Amino acid sequence: MNRPKVTVDEDEPKRDAKGASEASRDAVADTASTQQKAGARPLEAAEAWLHKTFPGHENAVLCGFLGLIVAILLFAIGFWATLLVALCVTIGVAIGQMLDGDPKIISFFRGLMGPKDDGR
Repeated sequence: MNRPKVTVDEDEPKRDAKGASEASRDAVADTASTQQKAGARPLEAAEAWLHKTFPGHENAVLCGFLGLIVAILLFAIGFWATLLVALCVTIGVAIGQMLDGDPKIISFFRGLMGPKDDGR
C-alpha cells in the first residue's frame, strides 16, 4: 500500500541569536503586556469586567457570589465553623486596614460602642 508523502514547502521561521522565532517573541511580548495590565490592578480589571458584563447590577452579582460562598461553607463545615471563618476574615481585614492607615471596620465598631452623645 503506497501512502503519499506529505510535504510542506514553507520557509523556516526566522530565529534570533538565541533561537527564538519572531512569532514566539511576539506571543511572549503580548502575554507579558497582558499580564502587566492585569497584574498591576487585578481588582480594577475585575470591576471593569463586572461593569461591562452586568451593567447596573454589579453589587447584586457580588453579593450573590458571597451568598453562594456562605452557603457552601454552611453545608461543608457547619454554622459555628462558618461564623468563626467570617470572624477571622473580618479581624484580618481590620488589621490590614489598620496597617494601611484606613481602619474603617474599627471606626465602625467604635461608633457602635462609643459613648452616646444626646446633645444634652
